[in-house]
Amino acid sequence: MQECDAQILPADEAALSRQIRMAPRGNKCLLAIECKYYTASRVGIGHARNFEGLHTDLRTARNLFVSNTGASSVVKYLSARKRGYEREVVPANVNTVGYTRGQIREAFKIYLGETAPSTVI
Repeated sequence: MQECDAQILPADEAALSRQIRMAPRGNKCLLAIECKYYTASRVGIGHARNFEGLHTDLRTARNLFVSNTGASSVVKYLSARKRGYEREVVPANVNTVGYTRGQIREAFKIYLGETAPSTVI
């Protein structure tokens, strides 16, 4: 199984994974985030292909590729596969940081909408 930089899991799945000392089940993941930060080079198509492999391995509905640089080949590759991505994410760029936070918030919102008990009477 591949690894990712951040994986958001339900508490019971995280506890089980720790208890049995095994990687969590990919299909229980709410959001998987792969982060790339490069100073001397740019994020390339190989990174996007590896991210696609992560998506295939985890079978997670929501994945996000985040980088501080952007290449048109990466954008085209991920867009064609309808994968989430944010590029040029650096603290000084408040817009892209905000968009990234919004994607994370959306994953939580969808999860709570699917699992929270109904409050409609």
